[in-house]
Amino acid sequence: MSQIEAVHRSAELAATACAEVLGELLDAEGSFDGVDVRDSSAAPWGELSFPLVCIAVKLAGGVNGEYLFVLASDQARAVASTMLGVDAGDDQGELSDIELSSVAEAINQVMAKVAAALAEQVGAPTEIASPTTDIIASQEKAAALGEASFTAQFTVRAGALSASLVQVVPAEFAAILASSFGPGETSVPAADADADAEPGNAPVEADADLAGSTLAAVESTAGIVATSSAEVLTALIGEVVTATTPSIEEPSDDPLGGLGYARVLVEFDIVSGVDGGSLLVLTRSDSATLAAVMMGLDEPMGDGLSDIELSAVAEAMSQMM
Repeated sequence: MSQIEAVHRSAELAATACAEVLGELLDAEGSFDGVDVRDSSAAPWGELSFPLVCIAVKLAGGVNGEYLFVLASDQARAVASTMLGVDAGDDQGELSDIELSSVAEAINQVMAKVAAALAEQVGAPTEIASPTTDIIASQEKAAALGEASFTAQFTVRAGALSASLVQVVPAEFAAILASSFGPGETSVPAADADADAEPGNAPVEADADLAGSTLAAVESTAGIVATSSAEVLTALIGEVVTATTPSIEEPSDDPLGGLGYARVLVEFDIVSGVDGGSLLVLTRSDSATLAAVMMGLDEPMGDGLSDIELSAVAEAMSQMM
């Protein structure tokens, strides 16, 4: 398979995932226009209008590389409004940190589906890192991102939303995609896996200990949640927030038995791509502090937790998840 054919297939995976994610968010049928792939090695950024919102997502495991998406500010605002459940209106100002975080979360959901499709294609687990976002103000700044050999453009529609995205692909990643999609490369034997791969990214040996691999998966998932939580809080308060490394414990018959009560429990159901659920547990004081941050208050409202505060905590967790 040629590189341009591989880029086209990769972009179709992304476009399909975008249509599914936006369709689920708007409870409407999602679709996309035909993917237009161009060899842009001479001037990869020449046909794009600035400023642009740039979202990068790194892949590791079965496929190693980075997906780079760019979209115009008004398109990014439309996607953010969909994620936040608000009307974009006629606002033409700069995108807020919350809007950028919401766009990143939309791409995160898209890339989770893409990674699952790639993993099925190559026969090895493929994981994604948390998206990073940036505003590209000029063609010169875009060129500083590095060489780009191909661009793949598609328009996604769901309900009243229409958004055009461009995937920018460097030659190195195009070669990786061509190898992954090409004949004879549809599976990666465990014996050929990279011995230096990070824990949780390498294919699991057939005789690997199930408990150990499960704990590694839980650790990887917890790390993603911790990183996302720090990013959301950083966007909310305007200061850098960091997260400690998650501590993973062996399963027990009473996993919540050692906690002090009362607690605030936030439960999520995860569907499509990965089916399951997450249960996040916070102290009352931490919940009150988080609610105050969400509502733009200097300190918690009071001793108890009102319905508004609980709703604010749920919204914060929704952005993190």
